[in-house]
Amino acid sequence: MTPRDGERISTAAVHETDVDAADQSEVGTDDALLESLGYKPVLHRTYTLLESFSTTFSALYFVGGVRVTFSTGIAAGGNLAYWINYLITAVFTFITAAVIAEICSALPSAGSIYLWAAEAGGPRYGRLLGFVVAWWSTTAWTTFCASNTQSAVNYMLSELTVFEVDFPKNVDSVKFRAVQWICTEVLLGEIF
Repeated sequence: MTPRDGERISTAAVHETDVDAADQSEVGTDDALLESLGYKPVLHRTYTLLESFSTTFSALYFVGGVRVTFSTGIAAGGNLAYWINYLITAVFTFITAAVIAEICSALPSAGSIYLWAAEAGGPRYGRLLGFVVAWWSTTAWTTFCASNTQSAVNYMLSELTVFEVDFPKNVDSVKFRAVQWICTEVLLGEIF
Protein backbone atom coordinates (compact mmCIF):
# COMPACT_ATOMS: atom_id res chain seq x y z
CA MET A 1 0.00 0.00 0.00
CA THR A 2 1.45 3.37 -0.97
CA PRO A 3 0.34 6.68 0.50
CA ARG A 4 -1.34 9.26 -1.69
CA ASP A 5 0.01 12.80 -1.91
CA GLY A 6 -0.18 14.50 1.47
CA GLU A 7 -1.25 11.29 3.25
CA ARG A 8 0.93 9.72 5.92
CA ILE A 9 0.96 6.18 7.19
CA SER A 10 1.09 5.84 10.97
CA THR A 11 4.09 3.88 12.21
CA ALA A 12 2.26 2.94 15.41
CA ALA A 13 -0.10 0.49 13.74
CA VAL A 14 -0.09 -1.49 10.52
CA HIS A 15 -3.14 -1.04 8.28
CA GLU A 16 -4.91 -4.32 7.49
CA THR A 17 -7.75 -4.38 4.99
CA ASP A 18 -9.23 -7.81 5.54
CA VAL A 19 -9.36 -9.38 8.97
CA ASP A 20 -10.14 -13.05 9.27
CA ALA A 21 -13.11 -13.91 11.50
CA ALA A 22 -11.19 -16.80 13.06
CA ASP A 23 -8.38 -14.43 14.04
CA GLN A 24 -10.84 -12.05 15.72
CA SER A 25 -12.07 -14.75 18.07
CA GLU A 26 -8.53 -15.22 19.41
CA VAL A 27 -7.89 -11.61 20.34
CA GLY A 28 -9.32 -9.50 23.16
CA THR A 29 -12.03 -6.91 22.80
CA ASP A 30 -9.55 -4.03 22.50
CA ASP A 31 -7.68 -5.79 19.74
CA ALA A 32 -10.94 -6.64 17.98
CA LEU A 33 -11.95 -2.98 18.10
CA LEU A 34 -8.64 -1.92 16.57
CA GLU A 35 -8.99 -4.57 13.88
CA SER A 36 -12.52 -3.38 13.08
CA LEU A 37 -11.04 0.08 12.52
CA GLY A 38 -8.58 -1.45 10.08
CA TYR A 39 -5.50 -1.59 12.31
CA LYS A 40 -3.40 -4.49 13.48
CA PRO A 41 -2.51 -4.06 17.18
CA VAL A 42 1.24 -3.86 17.71
CA LEU A 43 1.51 -2.42 21.23
CA HIS A 44 1.67 -5.02 23.99
CA ARG A 45 -0.52 -3.71 26.82
CA THR A 46 -0.17 -5.50 30.15
CA TYR A 47 -1.27 -3.01 32.84
CA THR A 48 -3.71 -4.39 35.38
CA LEU A 49 -6.00 -2.17 37.43
CA LEU A 50 -3.54 -2.15 40.35
CA GLU A 51 -0.57 -1.26 38.12
CA SER A 52 -2.54 1.49 36.40
CA PHE A 53 -3.67 2.97 39.72
CA SER A 54 -0.15 2.75 41.17
CA THR A 55 1.40 4.52 38.20
CA THR A 56 -1.22 7.26 38.19
CA PHE A 57 -1.06 7.78 41.96
CA SER A 58 2.74 8.03 41.94
CA ALA A 59 2.66 10.39 38.95
CA LEU A 60 0.37 12.71 40.91
CA TYR A 61 2.88 12.77 43.78
CA PHE A 62 -0.04 13.32 46.12
CA VAL A 63 1.74 13.09 49.48
CA GLY A 64 4.55 15.56 48.80
CA GLY A 65 2.62 17.76 46.40
CA VAL A 66 -0.28 18.42 48.75
CA ARG A 67 2.10 19.13 51.63
CA VAL A 68 4.08 21.69 49.63
CA THR A 69 1.13 23.43 48.00
CA PHE A 70 -0.92 23.44 51.19
CA SER A 71 1.82 24.94 53.36
CA THR A 72 2.78 27.51 50.71
CA GLY A 73 -0.84 28.49 50.02
CA ILE A 74 -1.78 28.89 53.66
CA ALA A 75 1.38 30.86 54.47
CA ALA A 76 1.11 33.13 51.43
CA GLY A 77 -2.58 33.93 51.28
CA GLY A 78 -4.57 32.17 53.96
CA ASN A 79 -7.56 29.87 53.71
CA LEU A 80 -9.59 31.88 51.21
CA ALA A 81 -6.70 32.34 48.78
CA TYR A 82 -5.84 28.65 49.04
CA TRP A 83 -9.35 27.44 48.19
CA ILE A 84 -9.87 29.96 45.38
CA ASN A 85 -6.57 28.88 43.87
CA TYR A 86 -7.58 25.23 44.27
CA LEU A 87 -10.91 25.76 42.48
CA ILE A 88 -9.33 27.69 39.59
CA THR A 89 -6.66 25.02 39.20
CA ALA A 90 -9.28 22.26 39.28
CA VAL A 91 -11.29 23.92 36.49
CA PHE A 92 -8.27 24.25 34.20
CA THR A 93 -7.11 20.73 35.04
CA PHE A 94 -10.50 19.35 33.98
CA ILE A 95 -10.33 21.39 30.75
CA THR A 96 -6.87 19.97 30.05
CA ALA A 97 -8.11 16.43 30.76
CA ALA A 98 -11.06 16.94 28.39
CA VAL A 99 -8.78 18.17 25.60
CA ILE A 100 -6.41 15.23 26.05
CA ALA A 101 -9.35 12.81 26.10
CA GLU A 102 -10.65 14.33 22.86
CA ILE A 103 -7.26 13.98 21.18
CA CYS A 104 -6.91 10.42 22.45
CA SER A 105 -10.33 9.43 21.15
CA ALA A 106 -9.68 11.05 17.77
CA LEU A 107 -6.38 9.16 17.36
CA PRO A 108 -7.07 5.69 18.79
CA SER A 109 -3.85 4.16 17.49
CA ALA A 110 -1.22 2.77 19.81
CA GLY A 111 1.29 5.31 21.02
CA SER A 112 1.66 8.31 23.27
CA ILE A 113 1.57 12.09 23.29
CA TYR A 114 4.34 12.42 20.73
CA LEU A 115 2.04 10.81 18.14
CA TRP A 116 -0.68 13.30 19.02
CA ALA A 117 1.80 16.17 18.61
CA ALA A 118 2.98 14.76 15.28
CA GLU A 119 -0.59 14.57 14.00
CA ALA A 120 -1.39 18.08 15.28
CA GLY A 121 1.68 19.48 13.51
CA GLY A 122 0.50 18.31 10.12
CA PRO A 123 2.71 17.15 7.27
CA ARG A 124 5.11 20.07 7.51
CA TYR A 125 5.88 20.28 11.25
CA GLY A 126 4.60 16.92 12.49
CA ARG A 127 7.93 15.13 12.71
CA LEU A 128 9.60 18.07 14.45
CA LEU A 129 6.78 18.44 17.00
CA GLY A 130 6.71 14.69 17.63
CA PHE A 131 10.48 14.69 18.21
CA VAL A 132 10.37 17.68 20.57
CA VAL A 133 7.41 16.35 22.58
CA ALA A 134 8.99 12.89 22.85
CA TRP A 135 12.15 14.40 24.31
CA TRP A 136 10.16 16.68 26.63
CA SER A 137 8.24 13.65 27.86
CA THR A 138 11.41 11.61 28.37
CA THR A 139 13.09 14.46 30.24
CA ALA A 140 9.99 15.10 32.37
CA TRP A 141 9.59 11.46 33.43
CA THR A 142 13.31 11.09 34.17
CA THR A 143 13.31 14.26 36.26
CA PHE A 144 10.09 13.20 37.97
CA CYS A 145 11.59 9.84 38.96
CA ALA A 146 14.75 11.44 40.34
CA SER A 147 12.91 14.17 42.26
CA ASN A 148 10.46 11.70 43.81
CA THR A 149 13.35 9.52 44.93
CA GLN A 150 15.20 12.48 46.43
CA SER A 151 12.02 13.58 48.23
CA ALA A 152 11.75 10.12 49.79
CA VAL A 153 15.38 10.36 50.92
CA ASN A 154 14.77 13.84 52.38
CA TYR A 155 11.84 12.42 54.33
CA MET A 156 13.98 9.54 55.62
CA LEU A 157 16.77 11.90 56.66
CA SER A 158 14.29 14.20 58.41
CA GLU A 159 13.43 11.26 60.68
CA LEU A 160 16.92 11.55 62.20
CA THR A 161 15.61 14.51 64.19
CA VAL A 162 12.86 12.38 65.70
CA PHE A 163 15.39 9.82 66.96
CA GLU A 164 17.77 12.59 68.14
CA VAL A 165 20.69 11.42 66.00
CA ASP A 166 23.61 13.85 65.93
CA PHE A 167 23.76 14.49 62.19
CA PRO A 168 23.75 17.70 60.11
CA LYS A 169 20.19 18.55 59.17
CA ASN A 170 20.59 21.33 56.62
CA VAL A 171 21.45 21.23 52.93
CA ASP A 172 24.47 23.51 53.43
CA SER A 173 26.40 20.62 55.00
CA VAL A 174 28.59 18.57 52.66
CA LYS A 175 28.07 15.52 54.86
CA PHE A 176 24.27 15.84 54.58
CA ARG A 177 24.49 16.26 50.79
CA ALA A 178 26.81 13.25 50.44
CA VAL A 179 24.51 10.96 52.44
CA GLN A 180 21.49 12.34 50.57
CA TRP A 181 23.14 11.63 47.21
CA ILE A 182 24.24 8.10 48.20
CA CYS A 183 20.78 7.18 49.53
CA THR A 184 19.14 8.58 46.39
CA GLU A 185 21.45 6.52 44.18
CA VAL A 186 20.69 3.39 46.20
CA LEU A 187 16.93 3.94 45.90
CA LEU A 188 17.20 4.67 42.17
CA GLY A 189 19.26 1.50 41.80
CA GLU A 190 16.51 -0.47 43.52
CA ILE A 191 13.87 1.03 41.23
CA PHE A 192 15.71 0.24 38.03
